[in-house]
Amino acid sequence: MWGHNWNKLHFVADKNLYWHFGGEASFNGQSIGEWRKVTGKDMHSIIADPAFVNISSGDFHMQKKKALKSASASSSSTGRRPE
Repeated sequence: MWGHNWNKLHFVADKNLYWHFGGEASFNGQSIGEWRKVTGKDMHSIIADPAFVNISSGDFHMQKKKALKSASASSSSTGRRPE
């Protein structure tokens, strides 16, 4: 994500939903597991399809049931569902 040296920046990142439509989500060239180990950030964040209603028409509301189902089916490498 974003091509900076995020390991040296001071910010809080947690309980986020990440998704990359073009393939695997990357965190400064790292998997989310590596990112967590190196930075201690995003410990409760997940990688899951947000299940937007209709991207092509610009409707970025989330289909809640689909997003929650996707999040609950996540493996431990993507993190647990935020509380």
